[in-house]
Amino acid sequence: MKNFKKFIYSLLILSIFILPAISLAQYTGGPGGGSASSNVVSSSCSFPASPTFGTFVDFITCNINKSILPLLFTLAFAAFVWGIVQYVILGAEEEAKREKGRQFMIWGIIALAVMISVWGIVNIFTNTFGIKNTSVPIIPQLPTH
Repeated sequence: MKNFKKFIYSLLILSIFILPAISLAQYTGGPGGGSASSNVVSSSCSFPASPTFGTFVDFITCNINKSILPLLFTLAFAAFVWGIVQYVILGAEEEAKREKGRQFMIWGIIALAVMISVWGIVNIFTNTFGIKNTSVPIIPQLPTH
């Protein structure tokens, strides 16, 4: 019975990750019915042939936004999910494992909250001062039609 319970919990956690991908798999339109590529920032960060300091900074920020930030969000989310697994599945009987899982969940939520807050503050500053930065990623949205 204990193994069956672990199997059900594992299946539930796996379905949390797979179901959104399946439900949006065939969607090809962007917001407002446009093409999916109309709201996507270029996926490559190009370094110009005759660089200036500004283009160099744009190149560096583009690479950070396209590679390091998604990795940090993924790690924070993975820490949160690992905390859930430790709390619910692995540490069902042992209080020490449950406490360790609880700490993973708390620090995962704190990391996600801090990163999302900083992202929001940066967007407020860029919109307030009219800074056009094409390397800021667009937040994914669900279809509206």
